[in-house]
Amino acid sequence: MKQRHRRKKTIQKFLIYATHLGAILPILIYTVLFFNGNLGIDPVRESILKTGKTALILLLITLAITPMITFAKLSILQPLRRLFGLYTFGYAGVHLLLFLGLDYGFNPGMIWEALFEKRYAVIGLTAFLLMIPLVITSSNKWIKRLGKNWKRLHKLVYLVGVLVIVHFIWLTKQGVLEPWYFGLVLAALLILRVPPVKHLLQTIRRKSFQRNRDINIDPKPEVRAQTETQ
Repeated sequence: MKQRHRRKKTIQKFLIYATHLGAILPILIYTVLFFNGNLGIDPVRESILKTGKTALILLLITLAITPMITFAKLSILQPLRRLFGLYTFGYAGVHLLLFLGLDYGFNPGMIWEALFEKRYAVIGLTAFLLMIPLVITSSNKWIKRLGKNWKRLHKLVYLVGVLVIVHFIWLTKQGVLEPWYFGLVLAALLILRVPPVKHLLQTIRRKSFQRNRDINIDPKPEVRAQTETQ
């Protein structure tokens, strides 16, 4: 048992280090490409889009961890959920700063005007602001302090996901299907959380596990004895 526990901890540490590396690597690549002039014709727009898309991917991964724990019993992934959530917020923050800084030079007047003229900017900013309380209360201390209210608060992440998809759709040109693909992934992850669907999948998994266990059970002593004499 102790050896199994140590092995689990070792794998978790590896996954945590791999998560840090995998999450930091994109921003390093984008930075190098930006300063080397390899981000295409419009590097400002590309850098904003890439950081935003990375934030969305990390958000979907964050939302995918709970179903993997629930249905695949991959409890080893538990520590990664908060990590991916924090990196999601980090990339969203960089995305916002690039938008405000590179596009509008942090000019309050221009930014305020953009919020009135560009609906995707309003909905994107709303999604970012909703993430702030989620990040602040993501620690174990806050989980204990808020109790059952913690889960209620963190259901805001579902609304954040929907707002981000709408933000992406409004930002892109008509006929571009990429944001819709992301939307389908989000829809699937949200459907898995609907109680009847969740219960059905858990029942199917439980019956499948029971059936496999019954198949692998040793035969009765007399049957085993007959088999051994053959």
